[in-house]
Amino acid sequence: MKNKYYFLPLLLCLLAIACSKKSTPPEGVEGKWLLIKAEGGISGSEHEITNRQEAIFAHDTFRLVINGLQVRATHYRLETAPGDNTWKLITNDSTITNYITIKPYALVFTDDIVDGMTLTYKRE
Repeated sequence: MKNKYYFLPLLLCLLAIACSKKSTPPEGVEGKWLLIKAEGGISGSEHEITNRQEAIFAHDTFRLVINGLQVRATHYRLETAPGDNTWKLITNDSTITNYITIKPYALVFTDDIVDGMTLTYKRE
């Protein structure tokens, strides 16, 4: 009879672990990142960087600053995605699926569009 009481909490714990997603930012994503490379789009080639673009992750906020002017600020969360160190970026202000891949010295943004862009940032 006592064995039934041990089984229920164990089952509830296993269910909670199985259903949870990794939605907290991984270590290393927070901070300021400077755009160093842009490629893709319709041409599929590399584009010249003509302005200073910064991606800033702080707490639950993602901000995009171009030439010192903030052009985007939104809440975000990261969910697991296929691939090593790849995260799905979920924001309140975008319907496009974006992915972030965290490399040792770079942060790579890609989107889920055929003629999408790949943006590479380095930590500032």
